[in-house]
Amino acid sequence: YVGAVQAQLLAKASGRGSGGGSGRSSGGSSGGSGGGVGQDFDGLFRDAYASGHPENFIAANYKNYGFSKSTGLSSEYKKKYGDDFTDALTETKRRVDEAEYSPQATIAYLRAQGYDDDMIQRILDQVG
Repeated sequence: YVGAVQAQLLAKASGRGSGGGSGRSSGGSSGGSGGGVGQDFDGLFRDAYASGHPENFIAANYKNYGFSKSTGLSSEYKKKYGDDFTDALTETKRRVDEAEYSPQATIAYLRAQGYDDDMIQRILDQVG
């Protein structure tokens, strides 16, 4: 059930159809150090978060995501997946697990909390 809700939330929040979930996203530089072609900030940060040990993951795996050095990646990670993200993720998971909100209501809740579409998408990517 939670997986189905997550797929619906992702599709609704991103404005596209529901697609596969795991793996690195293509392209997509979100600023930070380097900015070169083939650098996968989103994939690195998402996988680092999922590892449970993000700074260690970044230090050990940055080259696998197209980076030549790890300088600045941890600070960029903290900007995207810091305390605000963790708090919002925890609350969103709680609400989805309790089936308190429909997918549309969950997105509305996150918007009402002041989160932009990028933050909402990152939260929804982790719910489930």
